[in-house]
Amino acid sequence: MIISLFLLGCIQGDPAATTSSIQETGTPLPTEEVTVQATSTMQTTPAVSATPEITPTIKETPSPEPARDPDAEYYYWIQEEYADVDLPSCEGKAFTHPPSGWNDFVKLIPLGNLFPPEHTIPTHHMYIRLEYAKQVDFQAIGDIRILEIVRYRYPEQNDEDYMFTFALCDQVYGYFIHIRQLSDKVMKAFDEGACEEDSYGDGKYQTCTRKVDVEVKGGEYLGRVGKKDTGGYDLGVYDLRKPLKWANPARNQGRAMLLVCPLDYYADGVRKQMYEKIEREEEPRCGKVNQDVNGTLKGNWYHESANPEGHGEWNTELAFAEDNNEPTTYAVSIGGIFTDAGRVDFKPKHSGTINRAFEEVKPDGKAYCYEGEGKNGSVIIEMESETTLKIEKKMGSCGSSPSFNAPYTYHR
Repeated sequence: MIISLFLLGCIQGDPAATTSSIQETGTPLPTEEVTVQATSTMQTTPAVSATPEITPTIKETPSPEPARDPDAEYYYWIQEEYADVDLPSCEGKAFTHPPSGWNDFVKLIPLGNLFPPEHTIPTHHMYIRLEYAKQVDFQAIGDIRILEIVRYRYPEQNDEDYMFTFALCDQVYGYFIHIRQLSDKVMKAFDEGACEEDSYGDGKYQTCTRKVDVEVKGGEYLGRVGKKDTGGYDLGVYDLRKPLKWANPARNQGRAMLLVCPLDYYADGVRKQMYEKIEREEEPRCGKVNQDVNGTLKGNWYHESANPEGHGEWNTELAFAEDNNEPTTYAVSIGGIFTDAGRVDFKPKHSGTINRAFEEVKPDGKAYCYEGEGKNGSVIIEMESETTLKIEKKMGSCGSSPSFNAPYTYHR
């Protein structure tokens, strides 16, 4: 059973506010303080604003099951994890309802947010933004099966929330994070059976995971979302038929190999309304998770101390990526180790060695320098090979001839 810790802490602050500047933090951001409502106050009947009945219009021609790739066994765990669940074919299946009432969420934040240290590499899910400090009802986005529920407890904040994994059909799965309360129906399923417990971050995060099988209808009330000091929750979707091509697949096990845009699985009319909640104008408007470009600087990198298979700790991560809201802004997203966590944001250039577009930087023996506007400090990098680079933080601006004193090594 795989739990992705990087999903924690993903709604701290509005990611839309993290563009076009250097932003640094010396220590990880604290988890928000929130007020948890008692279970007895949960509603058991749908209270989300009415949504008309919508007949799915997505029609798909069944395609033969793709040949199993012997070098990509790490993403077949999904089918094996839920092998005992009889799921329907994906033909004609689609999401039909927004996750909250249309007036209850303000906007959708695209895939690929960069918010170090918790999200140093592009996020795997979208953010559903509510009004600040507002709590609202949460509903099923279609006829789905809830297959797993994880309760996260944060002892330092005396707080908890939930994540659950669901299936639309036998090839399309998804997950919601930061559900504040579960409906009586879903909570009953969670309370039954054994709990697989674990903890992370020296006990900062304590989890209880339970397999369930709860069938719900589109628009059915599932609980409450929204926190005291922020407003939002997360949605991710993955499709077993559409594996991504990462520069190093071994670091992207499980659903990271299969991530897709959740909005593209909506029925036509609702899909259009959902896209209207996104402010990003450039295509793909849903954002991008995988920004790796083989043989270049662009994409995700990991400190040499990181686990060679799977994601390392947040502080070992490093990304050279486009901003998810303004992709014409590039960012060096730093998890830590060689300097404090933060971002260096800039407009890319297409010549020279200062603020050069990441996809144009290759192992050519040159040192490249990146600096943002409005703050001292810069970083210099050199690709030693297609899979290894050295990097160092410098005081002051780039200057004309950047050089290394004590660089750190990162790998794909």
